[in-house]
Amino acid sequence: MKAIFRSRVGVAIVSILALGLVAMGTNCARAQLLYSFESGLDDWSATSATITNSTTLGVTDGLQSMLIDNLPSGFNNDAGHVTHGSGNAFNAWNAAAAAIAAGKTNVKLEFDFSWDLTNVTGPAAYAQFAMFVNSTGAGFKQYGTGGLLGGNVGTGAVGLFPRLDPAAITDGVTLTSLGSNSLHLAIPLGPTKSLNIGGGAGNFYQMGFKTNGGWGGTVDWAIDNVRLSGAVKPTTAETLFSWETPDNPITAGVDERFEGWLPGNFANNPPHAHSIVATGATDGTHALQIDRTGYEAGFTWGSLLTLNSDTDPGAGETIDPVVQARIESLIGKVEAADRVAFDVTYQYQDRFPLPDPTYTTFGVHFSDETGKFYQAFGGGINVVGAASQTTTTIEIPLASFVDATDSMLTLKTTGLLNDSNLFRIGISSDTDGAQVYQIDNFRLLTEVGVAGDYNDNGTVDTADYILWRNGGPLKNEVDAPGTVNAADYTAWRARFGNSTSGSGSLVSGSAIPEPSAMALLLLGFVGSLVVARRHSS
Repeated sequence: MKAIFRSRVGVAIVSILALGLVAMGTNCARAQLLYSFESGLDDWSATSATITNSTTLGVTDGLQSMLIDNLPSGFNNDAGHVTHGSGNAFNAWNAAAAAIAAGKTNVKLEFDFSWDLTNVTGPAAYAQFAMFVNSTGAGFKQYGTGGLLGGNVGTGAVGLFPRLDPAAITDGVTLTSLGSNSLHLAIPLGPTKSLNIGGGAGNFYQMGFKTNGGWGGTVDWAIDNVRLSGAVKPTTAETLFSWETPDNPITAGVDERFEGWLPGNFANNPPHAHSIVATGATDGTHALQIDRTGYEAGFTWGSLLTLNSDTDPGAGETIDPVVQARIESLIGKVEAADRVAFDVTYQYQDRFPLPDPTYTTFGVHFSDETGKFYQAFGGGINVVGAASQTTTTIEIPLASFVDATDSMLTLKTTGLLNDSNLFRIGISSDTDGAQVYQIDNFRLLTEVGVAGDYNDNGTVDTADYILWRNGGPLKNEVDAPGTVNAADYTAWRARFGNSTSGSGSLVSGSAIPEPSAMALLLLGFVGSLVVARRHSS
């Protein structure tokens, strides 16, 4: 039942601009850090440039930035790039794609950009800098009027990048602490924005930089503090399986340590060989180990948890109420969550003559008695010959789960049968080699909305005030859900102007609408009507 996902690679290119810069907003919310280059290049590479983690140029986070230098004149197809199909950065990009698919409009890629033109010579020298983002999802997309536009630098030049395009950079702010040759850039992400990463979870994400110019000498560029903002809200986590249950010697033939997980045995999928081990434990002291050495290549739904409350299948249905209650509880939790996550640990072992893997990826499915089979595939571990143990977290947005037989059915829109007598969770693996992996802390992540963001679009703004003023309905209420009252206004006012990942302080100088006494009275009346209607329904 594996669905094969194929789509065109989306590419976007945008000019990165401007010396004579007008600040368009200085209230930068906290964001999710992707790359800071403190321990190395974070998997970045280049084909026609030299990149190093530098301590001398453009450092804004920690002690080092990524330096791109020794660039040749002319258009450079690869000044520096990074590709992720797994790991924490992959999870962050996946979350950003899911946020965009859910309608969030404030998802941005942010980074700090500096340059050094000390060694540039010649009256006709010029230089431009650009970036691109690739992912599975929407097809080719390019941004920029007339391509990469810029001015001259060097002897007699008036300046570098004399053009600022507000459609590309929403809040470019000069980094005065670093001087005039540094910018903070925040570029909107999304199908109608400057850069695009597709309409949902992808199989990989790539970002990189390009240059264009004619110069003598060397141009140095520095990148630091690369992060995503507006994509991920704070979350609460509920662990469903941690494999800490001790075995009960009284129940012969059942090993409670597996917590119901068994080798997969359906749809001609070979099973994972299972065991409970201490290696790879990330929550408690034990983990579920799967052994791929007996089936060293290919895809399989190899691990299954199956709950069936019907103890007498057939016409004479007999339902176990304890199992049924657990099924309904799990289905409700899955449908209410935003992401499923689990930790995977891998320690390379030479299994010659079996082949070493070049990749191992993982996925999850949920199914019920109606035959709905919602599946999605996350990242994995792409490590060959690693001498040390590697642990990564796989996160898969629940919005990306689609039915294996009908892609128009999704977990979030169609859902599972809430009173189903059967519920199954599966874990898949896909690899081209033979290794052993541990899985632990299988959990659901649920986003916690910020009070004041009443339309839940990621920003506390005037639109939320209008929704409050009109009597709701409100999301992310702080006081008495289902009512609209003065406490909701106070919560909105305290966070006005911030994204949901912001600090929650007031924005100085912002015009904050003040409610009238009559508006508060009317809202109290409307709120009481809402509550009355809900109680009578």
